[in-house]
Formats: sequence, structure tokens, C-alpha cells
Amino acid sequence: MHKRCEQTDYATIYQAPAEHLPLENDSVELATSTTSFHHWSDQAQGVREAVRVLRGGGLFILADMNLSAHGHPISRAQVQAIFEDSGLSIPLTDEPGAILLIYRWGKT
Repeated sequence: MHKRCEQTDYATIYQAPAEHLPLENDSVELATSTTSFHHWSDQAQGVREAVRVLRGGGLFILADMNLSAHGHPISRAQVQAIFEDSGLSIPLTDEPGAILLIYRWGKT
């Protein structure tokens, strides 16, 4: 599994496949992904991993301008179902060309 870790004065930054995060359960307050969701081999598993590693009250932010899975378009409803099945709430925008932000303010 490819992973990379970088330590700064304020954070530890990991780069790893979304489906296999190298982190303990309930171990982070913030998980982010930018312009990579459409490349994930298993989008539902990647979202479940983000939920797994978030502490209660944690935040997951995903931004992507391309709603697809391996080059095949998927609908906003399909993306919403992936997130809702993982227990996340999603504000979706209908603005053309807008960045899709998906987040959850806490985990119960």
C-alpha cells in the first residue's frame, strides 16, 4: 500500500489510498480529499474509511468537480447515497461547474 507521511509543527499529513487509511479508529479531527474522489477504486469504502478515522465532532471535507467513478459518470443521487449509507449528511449544490463540498460536523 502506498502511503506517505509528513510532520509539520501543527499537523501530521498522510497521503494514502482512500480505501485503506493508515490511521487508527477515531484518531483525527479532520479528513480532507480534493479532486480525487473520481479516482477512488471503491468510493463507498473510501467514505467509510474517512468516517472510521474521524473522532466524534470531527469534520470530513471532500471537494471534487468531477462526478464519476473510473471515467463513468455517476449521479448526485448516487454520491448522496454513498455518503448517507456511511452516516454522513450532505449539502449538495446544483450550481453548474461548482465544486461539490461534502461534510459532516460530527459523528454519533
